[in-house]
Amino acid sequence: MFSDLEKKQLLKLNDELSQTITIGLVESGHAHSQVFHEFCDGLTQLAPKIRIAQGGWFFPTATANFNRQ
Repeated sequence: MFSDLEKKQLLKLNDELSQTITIGLVESGHAHSQVFHEFCDGLTQLAPKIRIAQGGWFFPTATANFNRQ
């Protein structure tokens, strides 16, 4: 999924992170959800200081504003 350069950059990012960070993932029934899950799995394997929170955070106002653009 990741190119050799991207893998190298993610490994470097993981080394440079001073602490673990968590990214929220809001799931949907979209056809590409499985591909995004695979991306997240690959990301956390290469950069274990990045964690994915299933269910994530959802900000309806921000989403509504974003969708209007």
